[in-house]
Amino acid sequence: MTRQTQVTLFDLSPELLHTIAPRVDETAAQLDHIKRGPATDLQRFPDDTLDAVLLTGPLPHLLEVADRRQALAQVGSKGYF
Repeated sequence: MTRQTQVTLFDLSPELLHTIAPRVDETAAQLDHIKRGPATDLQRFPDDTLDAVLLTGPLPHLLEVADRRQALAQVGSKGYF
């Protein structure tokens, strides 16, 4: 049995979400959700619902160390960064 990868896109920029969403179809992944919001609002994802998180873009834009720690702590409940 093959398990298909489900992808949730989450970004602050509607333009980026609009650009990236069709590209998921070019992969073996299935687009599960598209959500818009800031990296400091990851609590909208319940614990243990994401197996992996790619958090690359927002960290340089979060100027306060506390904001960076908050974003990482929200997605890193299992210690996976």
